[in-house]
Amino acid sequence: MLEQQLIVFLGKVRHAGATTAEWLNPGTNNFAGFDSVDAVTLHPDLQKLWKHFNGITCPDGTHLEYTWLDGQFAYFSVLEALEDYQVSVPLWKQQADFENYWPQGFVPIGTPGDGSRLLVNCCASSPTYGSVYVLMHGDGVSRMATSLTRY
Repeated sequence: MLEQQLIVFLGKVRHAGATTAEWLNPGTNNFAGFDSVDAVTLHPDLQKLWKHFNGITCPDGTHLEYTWLDGQFAYFSVLEALEDYQVSVPLWKQQADFENYWPQGFVPIGTPGDGSRLLVNCCASSPTYGSVYVLMHGDGVSRMATSLTRY
């Protein structure tokens, strides 16, 4: 379902001549970086998203808001998501309450550029596995949708 929706959505973006469509990176099947990350089992929908496009690369000096595909978020590549996730690892170890702010296993897939994140729950044992959350800078997480397809 998500794969079909992505094809249609990205086709509409390209057909409309959106500059952002020119900056989409080709998709990838290489998710190996996440294999060694505890608490993360990439959801199949997230893998499908990255198979269609692996983040966005825009010319230097481009304002981040010009890269938003959904009106809010610039999407990360697999490597950017992994690097962003790894920045949080020491915070989970050092601050007991950080887990409430950004739960372990919630993989960042985009940012509006203000410190907020779009996250996918990649904790396979969680009842909300695959759900999409927004992490508002300073506020913590809120569930946006039950899946990337619904988002």
